[in-house]
Amino acid sequence: MGGESGRNMRSEAKTDEEYLAELPDDRREAVAAHERTHGAWEIDLATVAILGACVFLVSGLLHEAGHTLAIWAVGGHPTLLSTTAAPGDWSRVRTPGRLAIGLGGSLANVVLALVGWRVFRRRRATGGALALTAWLFFAVNAWTVGLYAVASPALGFGDW
Repeated sequence: MGGESGRNMRSEAKTDEEYLAELPDDRREAVAAHERTHGAWEIDLATVAILGACVFLVSGLLHEAGHTLAIWAVGGHPTLLSTTAAPGDWSRVRTPGRLAIGLGGSLANVVLALVGWRVFRRRRATGGALALTAWLFFAVNAWTVGLYAVASPALGFGDW
């Protein structure tokens, strides 16, 4: 795309200084005071590990919930929801419905990745556990979608 429409669609990353400059004065002062007192991103390794494990588990559960909702939407009957599978009665579901069931989990991951990225972009200047958690949701879920996009067709296993 060229011209003005191409420029409008391009996403440009902002620096922390540019992001802070857009904040209202009272919020910018609060961020500066927090950084003077606590530092910008002081999170210990144990917190990162625990948040990572929790995000991974929740992402897996919501991935399977995406499959479960798809099973229900195409007329199947889900029987269980866990972090590793979404079994159900698919006997009456035809091929297009089976594809929808397979894509349901990845669609959930796409939504989680986009929400994680959006929250991270809003909270990155203040740092802290919320920004880290949002970034982890983005990273884990974007990786999962990318992995399924490659592994399913290339290796013959996975959801697709």
